Amino acid sequence: MAAIPKLYLVAARSLFGSEAAWLRAVADVHAAASRILALPIAIQVRIEPEHSEATRLAVAALDTIGGARAVPLFLNAAGVDAAALGYDAVHWPEQRIPAAPLASAIPCAASVHSMSALRRAEAVGVRFALFGAVWAPTWKVARVAGVEELRALCAASTIPLLAIGGVTPERVPECLRAGSAGVAVASGVFRAASPAQALRDYARALCA
Repeated sequence: MAAIPKLYLVAARSLFGSEAAWLRAVADVHAAASRILALPIAIQVRIEPEHSEATRLAVAALDTIGGARAVPLFLNAAGVDAAALGYDAVHWPEQRIPAAPLASAIPCAASVHSMSALRRAEAVGVRFALFGAVWAPTWKVARVAGVEELRALCAASTIPLLAIGGVTPERVPECLRAGSAGVAVASGVFRAASPAQALRDYARALCA
């Protein structure tokens, strides 16, 4: 994985009522993202702790996509070895950012919600971090930080930051003006009436 993604798609298991629907969405969005060549895209396979059998789910997500992957896959699942399963990178939520650098065989990213968490992420060598929620998410409860806090962290960061939380295509320019290197999206794509069209809308906004 060479490029930092400008569009980072969070395929959260909790967005879907069933495992089958989640797996179909992962495969469909990966296929649609593979056809967008104008900017780097990555997908985070997110398996929350309330879902049992995290390793099995992580393997199932890989299997549903198949061997040839044009879009890098990050794994966010507690206690699962992303590198051993064949993922391209690992994603740490803020509470799982390690206290000291790890000898990771694959790139790492993280989610941060404060300056102190950003400094922790920088110290362990993550390639980029997500910051938010910039606006209120539609699928979970989160503290809304706002654009000015995004701007402050982008200005202070030594790594690229991607804005997350309520980011619509119309809000993408505001994120970029604040210094964000790109945006991360969950429900904006995975709950869209047409995920493929939503991807194109985000890509158009990011390339404008």
